[in-house]
Formats: sequence, structure tokens, C-alpha cells
Amino acid sequence: MFSAGQFVVYGSTGVCKIEDIRKESFAGQSRSYYILKPAYSNNSTIYAPVGNSESKMKETISRQEINSLIELMTDCDSVWIEDDNERKEKYTAIIKSGDHKRLVVMLKTLHLKQKEKIRIGRKFHSADEKIMKEGEKILFEEFALALELMPNDIPEYIRSKVGELLDRQEEPEAI
Repeated sequence: MFSAGQFVVYGSTGVCKIEDIRKESFAGQSRSYYILKPAYSNNSTIYAPVGNSESKMKETISRQEINSLIELMTDCDSVWIEDDNERKEKYTAIIKSGDHKRLVVMLKTLHLKQKEKIRIGRKFHSADEKIMKEGEKILFEEFALALELMPNDIPEYIRSKVGELLDRQEEPEAI
């Protein structure tokens, strides 16, 4: 069970703070709810039933996990799925899973494909753009919370760390 004051990731909503856990009555039924406030959007409140919502909730990522994921960005291969419908289905499943490693590989693949399309003067598919933005929102919010930054600062943070990793890989070994 989670506790009040804790930050969690709630499904595809992203990072939320558990403001309270209390009994509420909706449609004549009284039960306990997690009262969630999205961390980077103050204009909504989510009432998640205790006992039914834990499968959608997970603890937020740590700094160490972030560093491992950034290293993965430099090491993993991108895997493009040619079929538009299959790609949309698989990428939507990755977003719903919340699996950070699969999310990183997916985002790397989409960014590389977007760069390629721009380079050859073609448009990036709008469905791919939408999935990329949704994946970035989830990942960037989690990174921002752990790193005590704002989500819009995360792309530059990642570029900086990836640059450092690539520089270290290119340095000659000391004899």
C-alpha cells in the first residue's frame, strides 16, 4: 500500500502525489480512495480506489536508474516497425506497460526516424509524433522529479549526459 505524501506514477497520467487516502462516497457507495494530484498539472484530481488501483501505480524512478537508462540510450539499437498499425499497437503497449527500458528504446527509435524524415524532406507520421510526445511526457516527468528539475529541462540534461558518455567512450585507454 502506498502512503499520503508519496509520489507515484499512475498509469499513463504520469507522476502524481498522493495527497490523501480517505473514504469517499460516489453513486451511493462508500470506499477508500487514493486522492492523487498530477505533479506537473494542478488542474485535476484523481480518485483511485484503494485495492483496485495499485496495479496502475508504481514507485518513481531513482537517480541511479536514470543514469542506467541514459547509458542504455547510447548502447541500444533502434528497432523500427515498418507496418504503421503494428507499430502503433506495439508502441501503445509499451507506454501502457511503463517499462522504462522499452520506453527508452522506443523513444530513441522514434527520434532517429524523425531525424531521418527531416533530413530527406518528408513528414514524420502524426501517430508516431503523438506516441513520442506521450512517451516523453511519462519519462521526462519521472526524470524531473528524481533530478529536481522541470520536465522541459530533461531533454538538455539527457543530451549533456549522452555527450559525456560518448566522450568517455572515445577517449584512448591509458597505457
